[in-house]
Amino acid sequence: MLGLLLIFAGIHVLLLKSPLGKSSPEDYELLISDQNQHSIDEIINSDLDWLKNTKPGLLTHKNKDIWIKTKIVNSNHGFWIFEIPFGWIHSLTLFTVDGEKTSKYESSDDYIAYQRVEFPTPANTEMTIYIKVPITGLSILTPILLPKLEYTRWKFIITMVIGVFLGAMVILLLSSIVMYFSSKEKVYLWYALFQLSTILFQTTLEGGLFISFPELRTNYALSSTILWAFLALTNLAGIQFVFTLVSKIAIEKRLKNIVKAIFILYIISFSLVFLVPITYKSIPILFTNAAASIAILYGMIRFSKKGTADASFTVGWIGLGLSMLGGYAAMAGVLPNSWISLRLHAFGLLWEAVLLYFSLGKKIQNARLEKSVIRSVLTGKVSQTELNQIFEQPFEKINTSIQEITVMFIDIVGYSRLDNITNNIDIFDQLSSRLSEINRIIKKYNGNIDRSVGDGVICFFGYGSDDISSSAKKAFNAAREIQRVSVERSKDQTKMMLPVRIGINTDKVVVGNLGSSDRIDYTMIGPGVNIASRLEGACNPYCIMLSEKTQTHLNLDKVTADDMRLIHIKIKHSDSFVKAYEFNEFSRTPEILIKAEQKNYQQLNIDQKDPRFESNTEGSIRLISDVGELEVLDYSLNGLGVGSIVFFGSKTEFQVTVKLSDEKLNKALEVHLLSRITVKIRWSQADGEIYRAGLEYIGLNKGQRELLFDKFARASM
Repeated sequence: MLGLLLIFAGIHVLLLKSPLGKSSPEDYELLISDQNQHSIDEIINSDLDWLKNTKPGLLTHKNKDIWIKTKIVNSNHGFWIFEIPFGWIHSLTLFTVDGEKTSKYESSDDYIAYQRVEFPTPANTEMTIYIKVPITGLSILTPILLPKLEYTRWKFIITMVIGVFLGAMVILLLSSIVMYFSSKEKVYLWYALFQLSTILFQTTLEGGLFISFPELRTNYALSSTILWAFLALTNLAGIQFVFTLVSKIAIEKRLKNIVKAIFILYIISFSLVFLVPITYKSIPILFTNAAASIAILYGMIRFSKKGTADASFTVGWIGLGLSMLGGYAAMAGVLPNSWISLRLHAFGLLWEAVLLYFSLGKKIQNARLEKSVIRSVLTGKVSQTELNQIFEQPFEKINTSIQEITVMFIDIVGYSRLDNITNNIDIFDQLSSRLSEINRIIKKYNGNIDRSVGDGVICFFGYGSDDISSSAKKAFNAAREIQRVSVERSKDQTKMMLPVRIGINTDKVVVGNLGSSDRIDYTMIGPGVNIASRLEGACNPYCIMLSEKTQTHLNLDKVTADDMRLIHIKIKHSDSFVKAYEFNEFSRTPEILIKAEQKNYQQLNIDQKDPRFESNTEGSIRLISDVGELEVLDYSLNGLGVGSIVFFGSKTEFQVTVKLSDEKLNKALEVHLLSRITVKIRWSQADGEIYRAGLEYIGLNKGQRELLFDKFARASM
């Protein structure tokens, strides 16, 4: 980086020391007066307050005449040229004084961008010249005084330099447009607009606009408005480019606020160009430009310290900021004022653009390599439609990003038990066939398979899409088809049932690579993923558990209350219950579901139950929870059967307070610290207008379970 900065500084020193930077008079005197206050005779003969040894620079006077006085000594040239190429002045009047003879010459060019006067000089004599420059507001005094032959050579070189600059900027503009269409990244669009406005500004500044539109040559108000508007647009696009860039990285909020404030300031300045009088048009633009230069320098230095950009990128933008500051310093007279010093911004732009494309070349190469790696990872896991959609995204978006998607967890119920009673090879083949069946349905609905986890699948819908409702509906429809296929397996005696539970949640998650440098693991994380996992765990076999957010995105016109039931579940690290909805695809055809469950029980050899005893007296045993009261219908040594108006999710753990009809029994439970216990939902189902559930005790030893059993038996007598 230091080497590039030294090269940048060396180029600028050579330019300033070259003939291009030494075309101004060595020294001259200035006189500022009201417009038409003095005649040439008064200027020559009166004892006026001339400002001696004045350096060229910025003039902020309103409706004044600026008189310039300088000398030509021992000239051997027939004709000389005086020009102000940057001041945006609409006329020049030059007077030569040779002894008693005074001659007057008017500017021959009607280009507002620059004014030029050609005048003859006698050989080997000293001649004093006076130039009258009327100004209406802020102007930049950059006088050029050269013999005509030297001026012609100088002008030719200047034209070549400007031509090379504009040609390079056009090439880079076209490259930016191609970059935008290939990457779909707005940062390149802003950069292309920045280059386009730079070309328009520089062309107008050098007088090129008046060749195409001659009517603007004498319209000072309109042409100056166009110039300052192009300058404002140039910096507006540049600041927006920087703002878009720094918004993509983890950089301090202060810098983002600074860039945002300058962007808003530029919008105001751009508006003022068209609203304020001609005298003041340039003031807000130049002031904001200086602030923008400082912001660019500060932003790029901080950007480089974050390690997110290579040296060529950073030095390019730092060079641009320094060039812009150098130009303003030349206007203010701090640096030597010349044609070159006042165009340092142009050389800074070209420097920045060239180095930026070195950086972009590296970035494109790295992005292509990363895309090829990610494509190999995702192929087979993501549908072709979604895979193509991923690679239509900008380079940055294939890295870690926050996406609002619909996450689905699918788990095969009873696989571990089946694995213990069946040949391992047979069950493996059955499991492989079942997972292939599930994967096919997921891809049918444009789902992305995140991973297979043994006897389950994690997938998501809606990656890269802004239509959240559509992704939720696709996930729900895929889940319904998976459960229908699950039940249909009962018709084939050669197939294991392998029923599944499905949990679906719609939320913002982080999608990215969690692998190491030598292993890509493109996956998703976040609370939304954890909730989907918990929904799956709370779901009954052959059912679908939906989060409240997912449920709001679905069209449920044809879904009845029996199909979709409100349920309460517990989420890890949350003290309160969370609402969810369990959807039963077979609520209207229970006989199909019963047949599938019976076949599954037979395959799992489930035929043993704990002895259960009914509570003979209604209300004799009650459990009080955070969301309502549960009545104990039956009990065993290891758990309880309860009825409630609240539907609890399977595997939900929560605490309940035990209330018996006999106060003595309640006090006995308090003595043994059993008045408040932790239970877990093993199963739950609807039974008319109430819900039945099976509870198991959590954290109780055999003695405590026997004591509870005894007290329940006494209470129900």
